[in-house]
Order: sequence, then structure tokens, then C-alpha cells
Amino acid sequence: FAQVLQTTPDIAFKAWDLRFGHDFWVAQLIVTGTRLQSNGSPAPFAANSTDVVHVADGLILRKDTYFNQTQLMSESGRTAS
Repeated sequence: FAQVLQTTPDIAFKAWDLRFGHDFWVAQLIVTGTRLQSNGSPAPFAANSTDVVHVADGLILRKDTYFNQTQLMSESGRTAS
């Protein structure tokens, strides 16, 4: 994730849906930014993301993040493998 932050200086996360339960929360997000490619040229992108967070006693036990990798790669002109 640190590398993503370094190569995407304008990264932004916008939640469009939040769901809460007794021991979890789920956030669906749109992630946008401009990735700096290896040749130095900028590649703007927007991709869907989902965070699933499990909690107990007010503490985060686990956080899983899911990205639409195919969408992310096509937005930046690459193909997913």
C-alpha cells in the first residue's frame, strides 16, 4: 500500500455505500487518482473497491480490501494477469 501511495500522489477514496452489523462493517468505495507509470507519464484511473472490516470489543480484528483489478488495469491502459 505504501508503494501505491508513492506512485499515486492524488489518490482519493469516496464511499458510496456503508453497511454495519454487530461485528462488522462494509464500505463500498470509488478509488480515483493519477498513477505515475514507469516512464513517468500520468495515467488517471477510477476503480471500485470494497472494504470488509471485522470488529470485536471496539477493536478491528481483520480488514480485507477488494479491488476490481480488471477495471483498474484497463483504466491505466494495462491488462490484468
